[in-house]
Amino acid sequence: MKEELRELAKFPKEIRWLGDPILRLKTKQISSEEIKNGETAKDIQKLKKALKRIQNLGRGVAIAAPQVGIPKSLTVIYWEGAYIPFINPVIIKQSKSKNTFPEGCLSSLPLVAEVIRPAEIEVRFLDEKGQEQINSFDGKLARIIQHEIDHLNGVMFIERADLKTIRFVADFEEYKNSAKLVDI
Repeated sequence: MKEELRELAKFPKEIRWLGDPILRLKTKQISSEEIKNGETAKDIQKLKKALKRIQNLGRGVAIAAPQVGIPKSLTVIYWEGAYIPFINPVIIKQSKSKNTFPEGCLSSLPLVAEVIRPAEIEVRFLDEKGQEQINSFDGKLARIIQHEIDHLNGVMFIERADLKTIRFVADFEEYKNSAKLVDI
């Protein structure tokens, strides 16, 4: 556990931790003007930079704006080799089928817990050019998106967790890789 704490100390200083009030706020929607004038592009770059620094430590697949002190509806997800921004994302449809999988959070490491979420979702969001997108997602990507949208609504994963499964884990990647996505 000592080594884990040393690694956490290397996290970017702008990362907000469990207990910081900004993580409990519902974020504000980003306007088309903020996208046009480049303000949102700067915020996206800030998120990408923080996420890349965390990934250099072997952690993280996504980050939400509140986690770096920006109270806006924006998240960046790293998927299949690309950093994908989601501006003002909203889940517009979700499956009745659900699954469970261990989740952790950059803002609450080394806590992990099993979380039940819908297996499939449909999300409306703006891309970095301000174009509306509506896409369906399933599997782990659906889970990541739901986790990040929760951040934008001031909800931490721990609130959705099966309380009996909460634990401290020294090596989350090893723990996660040994876990199975279980349909329920």
